[in-house]
Amino acid sequence: IQLSPDGKWLALVRQDEETRKSQVWLLPVEGGEARPLTRFEHGAQDPLWRPDSSGVLVATAVPVDKAASAPAFDMERPGRQWLDWDRPK
Repeated sequence: IQLSPDGKWLALVRQDEETRKSQVWLLPVEGGEARPLTRFEHGAQDPLWRPDSSGVLVATAVPVDKAASAPAFDMERPGRQWLDWDRPK
């Protein structure tokens, strides 16, 4: 649970009943219902507020084979090709 810097909101992680994945929810400190902030396919976690309370950064785990493009970093060994880990040897 993360309290917003302005003290008005709580960002919390809760399991979505439909997808069984963790998602980030917002709860007003002064009372009311929690509402979902994220609906990511692979879930979301670790909410972190911007210093001015204008937004929340969250983490999500996207499998390598679901990434939109090759990562900007080397893939563990020299000469490795994008997605060669799932090809037969």
